[in-house]
Formats: sequence, structure tokens, C-alpha cells
Amino acid sequence: MRQPPISQAILLARQHSTGPESGSWPPTTTWGSYGGRVYTTALSTLCLEVYYRYLPLYTETAKKPTVLR
Repeated sequence: MRQPPISQAILLARQHSTGPESGSWPPTTTWGSYGGRVYTTALSTLCLEVYYRYLPLYTETAKKPTVLR
């Protein structure tokens, strides 16, 4: 199993886990002040999703064919 990127740990640490804002990220970044909480939460969610979407290039993805005799 591959190791999750460091950005995943940072994003999960900054996510609100209690209160009415639980599940969202605070708009404390440079662009977050322009877009607000919804913008910051949407981008953070997309960053977390990318990790599960890419194809692992250095692992064997197909089984070797069996030879019927």
C-alpha cells in the first residue's frame, strides 16, 4: 500500500471536527479570504480526492495470463 502524501495529514489536521462548522476548512489561506469557507472546503476536498484517483504506475495491475495446454 502506498504512503499518503504529507498534504493529506496537513489538510486533515486543519479540518474543523466540532461545532456547526465541522467538516469544513477555515478560510485562512491566501485565496481563502477571497473565496470564503465554501471555496476553501471545496479545494481541500478535491486535494484529498486526487490521492485516490491516480493510477499506481509502478505496481503490477494485471495478472499474468495462464497458458492452457
